Amino acid sequence: MDITVYQCDQSGVYLGQTTAPESPLEPDVYLIPAGAVETAPPAVPPGQCAVWSSTTESWSLQPIPTPEAPVIPTPTFAQQVAALEVAVQAWLDTTAQGNGYADMASCITYINSGVAQWAADAKAAIAWRDAVWQACYSQFTAAQGAPLPAVPTSTALIAALPQPATFGWTVHAAGV
Repeated sequence: MDITVYQCDQSGVYLGQTTAPESPLEPDVYLIPAGAVETAPPAVPPGQCAVWSSTTESWSLQPIPTPEAPVIPTPTFAQQVAALEVAVQAWLDTTAQGNGYADMASCITYINSGVAQWAADAKAAIAWRDAVWQACYSQFTAAQGAPLPAVPTSTALIAALPQPATFGWTVHAAGV
């Protein structure tokens, strides 16, 4: 015949019930697994657990330990601006790539090119780039010291910036 026993972990927290079989060599002696006790735990309300004390040989109810959520620090204004600058530069570079240049810096090197289209692209790119950065820094200055969340998302910032078509920038079908 088996008996019901109540399994605990090393710290005494109740894990569940199991059975302990009777010893085949000693009648009325049960082979109780390590960490198990014969006393049933009390009813456990939500958010708590039953804990066995081997010192007092009794159960107690305790709050379920939960890992603390990591505290994610709010980025500083400077960190937010730095991230936005990276996003804006990526937008400038991606637009230049769509026009067949490696990036914005590559495009503007054609400013004195003998190929009229390349020189025109460089001129338009420089004017657009300058307008974009002036608008960015104007927005950053306006947001500095304002209550959070005054710094826009990269998507909102880019949507509010001067667009390339305004400066005569066109995407070529083939590369340069």
